[in-house]
Amino acid sequence: GTGSAEQVESTARGVQSPSSWSIDDKIAFVQSGEKTGNDVWVFDARARKATALIQTEANEGFPAFSPDGKWLAYVSTLSGGPEVYVQPYPGPGQRVLVSNGGGNAPAWTTDGRELVYVTQATSGLRMMAEKITPTANGLSASVPQKLFEGQYGSTTPVRGWDVTADGRRFLMIRGLEAPPQPPSQMILVQNFGEELKRRAPAGAAK
Repeated sequence: GTGSAEQVESTARGVQSPSSWSIDDKIAFVQSGEKTGNDVWVFDARARKATALIQTEANEGFPAFSPDGKWLAYVSTLSGGPEVYVQPYPGPGQRVLVSNGGGNAPAWTTDGRELVYVTQATSGLRMMAEKITPTANGLSASVPQKLFEGQYGSTTPVRGWDVTADGRRFLMIRGLEAPPQPPSQMILVQNFGEELKRRAPAGAAK
């Protein structure tokens, strides 16, 4: 908090949205590209160098490093709609589909054993959670479990919510209903001309 703001990455390549900071000072961010849509890039805060990590014909977004920095969760539209994937960081390794039927804006719990994300619901957003277990060939995810749903704020272009360190509470944006507007009124003044003559007779000083 004692230093001044410093530009760490050029914006000449397109709009950039920082999303996650790893344990070893890597910043995952989303950058728009002319041919590949939104891609996931990583900026090394120590080496002051940015490199593309995930570039496909689909749109990627919401990258989130696991607490130990060994995994990266993100969203991709590879299947036609947004789904949550996890892949080893920095690699190599295959990506694993985590969500089932849509998913957005993933976040890890502090212990790295659970991944939480949102899906669209009729009442707004639905919060989902899955247990993440490392395996010899990568990782496995449990069946998605619904936590709660409600009218909460948007998640674009970066995650608009967070989970507390104990994994038991969530900080979210909830819009308030607009207060009722007072009814419109029409006021009718009868004999306005006569009243005007009485108050401002002809020839009166201006």
